[in-house]
Amino acid sequence: MTINKTQVVDKNSNSNLRTIYLSRHGESINNLYGKIGGNASLSSQGWKYAKALFSFFQSRPVATIWTSQLLRTQQTAEYLEFGKSVEEPAINEINAGDHDSMTYEDIAEKFPREFAMRDMDKLRYRYPNGESYLDVVERLEKVTKKIQMEDKLLIISHQATLRCLLSLIMGTQFEQLPYMQVPLHTVIELRLGGKEVEVINHRLEVDCVDTYRGKPDNCGVNRNISQACLTVPEHL
Repeated sequence: MTINKTQVVDKNSNSNLRTIYLSRHGESINNLYGKIGGNASLSSQGWKYAKALFSFFQSRPVATIWTSQLLRTQQTAEYLEFGKSVEEPAINEINAGDHDSMTYEDIAEKFPREFAMRDMDKLRYRYPNGESYLDVVERLEKVTKKIQMEDKLLIISHQATLRCLLSLIMGTQFEQLPYMQVPLHTVIELRLGGKEVEVINHRLEVDCVDTYRGKPDNCGVNRNISQACLTVPEHL
């Protein structure tokens, strides 16, 4: 469990302590095979996380549960038989457009220029017929103030989306946003009150793949595929 504190963006918020929980969905089939986006179901380990999430919240009251419109978040919430359930489109994963359900290796091979452009500026790069991180920030801005005023809220969402949401709540630099660590099978507890937010990471004991991809040293369009895929996480 890790704890840190930072400034809350909304300095005029109610000083009473409020708790918000954030979690990615459980490990999905696409996570196992290194595919981005899509609407895959949970893997066997993902289902174990869904059950572990139920156990985790037995001693922690939750009033409302938000899921995205995607199957993997709804399956992750399947055992949570408490609180009001809300399907919120604003917390859908970043839309990968024409690259949806492809692996990083496939994109690097078939669309090397696009792959390099995203590595050069991951914050502003927009997938063909899809979204950029800044597009996700824009749609989340409409619900962030509402989220900050909630208490005992659990949001089950996605890696890119939670990066954006955490940046909005914590006031971090957007340039750092695309490389924030938001691992699978971890509950992020936010305690909001006054001008500070306390962040507590609860790693649940269910094994899963690591989907984090760091920025490669070489982001040039003329790099070879090995250099382009150097930081791609291991997968089946």
